[in-house]
Amino acid sequence: RGKPLSPQEKAIKCGSSIRLVHHNTGKYLHSHLHASPVSGRLEISGYGSHQNQQSDTGDNWKVICSSHSGYWQRDSKVKFLHLATGSCLFAEKSVAFNNQNCRGCPIIGQLEVCGLQNCAHKSMSDIYWKAADGIFFSKREL
Repeated sequence: RGKPLSPQEKAIKCGSSIRLVHHNTGKYLHSHLHASPVSGRLEISGYGSHQNQQSDTGDNWKVICSSHSGYWQRDSKVKFLHLATGSCLFAEKSVAFNNQNCRGCPIIGQLEVCGLQNCAHKSMSDIYWKAADGIFFSKREL
């Protein structure tokens, strides 16, 4: 299976470059200069394999956060800046899969997650994410 790139319990410092892995598929969250299917922004997809350590620079994201500790905190807002394209991970309620843009597909009603360009200094709510579910480790002094 290979070694993890970073221990799960390691705190993530604001400004760090990370790779996000989809829990069910083991694919890296990836982007590139291809249009997304619904909005025409930048496509976000699953790529490579965490288990086989197949990855490229399209899997690298910068964690943009502001916290008193300088680390990504549970329940705090965070932005993910894609290092290769300069876009931010983005989703908005008005861009969802429906029977007109994805007839008969299994993801009807789900939002399109895409890359929003020129976003690094924007503060719109749809570019912020929050870790609310998952496995969290007890607080420790950072």
